[in-house]
Amino acid sequence: MSLTALPSEILIKIIGLTEPIDVRSCQLVCRRLHALVASSSYLQYILELDACGYDMPPVPRSDLGYEAMVQRLREHRKGWEDPSSCKPEFFELSPQPTISTYFAGGVLACGYANDELKKTMDVMDSIHFHQLPSKNKSINYSHWHHSDFGFSVDEFAFQPEIDLLVLIEGTALAPDDPVMGYFDNLRPSKSYRLHFRTMSTNDPHWLAGLPTLDTGLSGRLRERKFYENRIIISLYGRMVMLRSGADHQGVNAIVVWDWIEGKEVLRIEIPVGQIHSHHYSYLLSEDYLIVSCPAPVSPNTSSVPLGLLDIYHLQTNSDGPRKIVSFELPTQHLSRGYVRMASGPARMPCTPYWLAQMEYNSSIYEIAPQNRLLVLLFCIPKRHNSGQIYFHSLLHVPVRVLLDYPKTRLDDQPCVVPWSAWGVKVTWIDMTDNVLPRLFSLSGLRFSIRNLHCYLVGPESGGQARQKSRDRLAILDFDQKRSRFAQATRNDQEKISNSGHSMYSEGASSTTLMTCKDASGYPIFETPVNVAPVYRKLRAGKAFLPTNVAREKPCMIDEEHMVIFTEINPVECCRV
Repeated sequence: MSLTALPSEILIKIIGLTEPIDVRSCQLVCRRLHALVASSSYLQYILELDACGYDMPPVPRSDLGYEAMVQRLREHRKGWEDPSSCKPEFFELSPQPTISTYFAGGVLACGYANDELKKTMDVMDSIHFHQLPSKNKSINYSHWHHSDFGFSVDEFAFQPEIDLLVLIEGTALAPDDPVMGYFDNLRPSKSYRLHFRTMSTNDPHWLAGLPTLDTGLSGRLRERKFYENRIIISLYGRMVMLRSGADHQGVNAIVVWDWIEGKEVLRIEIPVGQIHSHHYSYLLSEDYLIVSCPAPVSPNTSSVPLGLLDIYHLQTNSDGPRKIVSFELPTQHLSRGYVRMASGPARMPCTPYWLAQMEYNSSIYEIAPQNRLLVLLFCIPKRHNSGQIYFHSLLHVPVRVLLDYPKTRLDDQPCVVPWSAWGVKVTWIDMTDNVLPRLFSLSGLRFSIRNLHCYLVGPESGGQARQKSRDRLAILDFDQKRSRFAQATRNDQEKISNSGHSMYSEGASSTTLMTCKDASGYPIFETPVNVAPVYRKLRAGKAFLPTNVAREKPCMIDEEHMVIFTEINPVECCRV
């Protein structure tokens, strides 16, 4: 019996169980399957999810049919193609100066201090939460706040899917030799504790093995704007990671805890004073941690590796957590560069345990947890005849690239992956500015950055043709599914005539590494890098940012929102 002889309803169910690429291939088999796919709203929903780079949610919206969800997805995709076409919404913030912000899962949180001393010390005693409206989950705007923590909050993070709020409490230690901080702010040395609360009520979280954990970390932190000397917190499911950043005495380390079991999983000690040039870390999953660290240098060579990206396996066994693979960064001449790593909030893992714990809001689409981006920022000194010149670059690394290596390992021995073996899978962007960018936001595979001044390089030029690009706001999309779909639906003439897009930003990919040169023609690295873009620069015209945009705030993004802070109280939220 031929497959095409089956009733249409059964055929649709069978085809719907395949991958989106197979659904598209069915349209090439015969006229009947082509017509069946084209007429089925369910199969069109699957294809539109794939075109947007999303997955089917665990609980699809029951109040919308497939045709309506397809229409919402198409509107969403067009909104990202041209964010300026979306009508902005506004909501008020507290008039107090914001000490810290965090944006995850459609919730924006702002931390405030209610007295001048706490403002000076960069600590908070109240946090305001803004649940942004969502077309994906049919959620309306809401606002609530907590100010009864019982201690001052140095930093915070949260996972809205499980109502988890993590607070970092800094307790002042006995005075040692007073050291005046920058701008004459006296900052005490502190020891740090973690508190696990609920976002909704500020009560102890019901899943936490211990409501409070002593971190064993201590020291004096610099001002909040000195990101490299602050505490970094990373959450992923049952794991929480802290990287301390004390620059005067104290104890620095990268520490991972299983907060549900209430136990420490991994601790990597870092000498005080070495924190600012390397040693950044983030959780890639519940099983893996990434740490940037200096590379060993041979005294008999003038070449200096920019560093290593070490991957640690966190699942405990007889030997405990261990380093399993190191990724080499490219090599440069003469002096060591400065490396900084950043990532956006992680989504909850799709494991049976968490599927049983979470109360899902029905939605139109879901983002795969592994669809995340790491950004490495480099300050690279080079010596020319005229003296020392500093080059700044951004390296964009999809988390999936890093996770693929541990999964394919056949043994448990640590290995080193040379840059030549993996560098082609990541993208390098050379900056034209003399400072590293600070105002950026990451969500999934999208990267929002204020005042991006960079070089664009044509893939067909072998890395030699360079054109300068200057954007008040740039949104780079590294999702290859979205790039391929956009490329397939736009002909060459439209790409050339569309001034809102880069000439080389439509997902063009390079299969070989190329020599990256500075404006004077000198090679920046001893080893070639991939300067051919594998991203799209989405359209955000010069007039997109309001004239009163806050100068020291990034444009914060998630899959559905762009949040723009202004110098006056209202915050502009553009839903896409």
